[in-house]
Amino acid sequence: MGYGAGRIVPPSIEDLPRKPDILTDQEDKRIDRERSKEETRKLKLKNRELKQNIRERKRYADRVYCLVSSCLVALFVLVLVQGWSEYTGFQITDKVFIALITSATANVIGLFIVVVKYLFPNVPDSK
Repeated sequence: MGYGAGRIVPPSIEDLPRKPDILTDQEDKRIDRERSKEETRKLKLKNRELKQNIRERKRYADRVYCLVSSCLVALFVLVLVQGWSEYTGFQITDKVFIALITSATANVIGLFIVVVKYLFPNVPDSK
């Protein structure tokens, strides 16, 4: 006699018939309610996050605008003072003056661009 001859071998789990997953109407409605509650909670959190982002963006946009404006006004005053050096007694050599104006302007504009791109990212709306 060979192996397994005359013995009853139980079927494997995969061979057993599966009971279909059937939900009652009550269970189906309960699952729908829970899913709806989760969606509502998720949307409320998303709205709260968006409101906070808008508040923060307004606050930092105002601060960056004030910083950039004050730097540009300071540069303008520096140009005026340099232009009226005969009356003010303030004088910088031309090379230093050009380097100062160029680097300060580039820094201010660069700062403004970096902050604006961070505060207002170009992200498509997710629906």
